[in-house]
Amino acid sequence: MAAVACSKKKAPEPTLDTKTAAAAAPAAPAPVATPAAAATPAPAVLDTADFASETVYFDFDSYTVKASEADKVRKLAAVVKANKGAPIKVQIEGHCDERGSNEYNLALGEKRARAIQDALAAEGVQPGTFTTISYGEERPAVEGHDEAAYSKNRRGEFKKL
Repeated sequence: MAAVACSKKKAPEPTLDTKTAAAAAPAAPAPVATPAAAATPAPAVLDTADFASETVYFDFDSYTVKASEADKVRKLAAVVKANKGAPIKVQIEGHCDERGSNEYNLALGEKRARAIQDALAAEGVQPGTFTTISYGEERPAVEGHDEAAYSKNRRGEFKKL
C-alpha cells in the first residue's frame, strides 16, 4: 500500500524481478466474461411504434374519449412523462369517417384531437408537449362503406415531431 503526502521527494518506484515473480506466482486463470451488474434502467424511449399502437377510437359523431380508450391515453402519458430528460413533441391527429360534410368532419376531427390533448393534460402531461391537427375524412385507416370501416376511421393518432 502506498501512502500519499505533500512532499517534494518522490518515493522510489518498486521494482519487480520478472524471473522471480514468474516462478513464485502461479499462472493466472483465463479471464471469464461475467455479466455486468444490473444498471439503473434508462428512461423509456418514445418511438414511433409507441404512437402507432395507441390509436384512440371514438363513437359516431362524438369527441368524448371513451372509458374503454382511457388506458391508451394513460399509457401514452406515462411514456411521455418518463422522457423528462429528453423533451419530445407529439402531434395528435383527429380523424373521422366519411359521413358528414368536409367542413363538419374537419371540425369534429379537431375536437377529437383536443379531447385527447385534454385527457393527456389531466394525466399530468405538459400542455406544450402536443400540437393538434384534423384530417377530417381525408386519411381513412380503412377503406369501406360499412360500420366496421367507419368505426376504424373515427380515431385519434399520434406522430412524434
